[in-house]
Amino acid sequence: MRLGDLTTGDRLASERDLAEMMQISSATLSKSDLRLEEVAGVPEARRLLEPRVGQLAAAHARDEDFADLKRVLEAQKRVLAEG
Repeated sequence: MRLGDLTTGDRLASERDLAEMMQISSATLSKSDLRLEEVAGVPEARRLLEPRVGQLAAAHARDEDFADLKRVLEAQKRVLAEG
C-alpha cells in the first residue's frame, strides 16, 4: 500500500503465491516474528550463499553422491518427458 500498488479493497495474493513470487517457502513467510524487510532479504541471501554451498558440496562429494545425483536428474527428466 505504501508503494501505491494496492488500494483499499484490493485482494491480496495468497500466502502460497506470495512465497512463490518471493522465491521463499511458505513456512518462511508465515513466521509471524519476521519483519517484511527480513523476509524480502531471503532471496538475496540465497543468491549469495547457495553457489558457494554448491561448490563445497561438489568438492566434498564422493562417487556415490554423484551417482545419486545422476539418478535424481534422470528421474526428473522422465517426469518432465511424461508431462
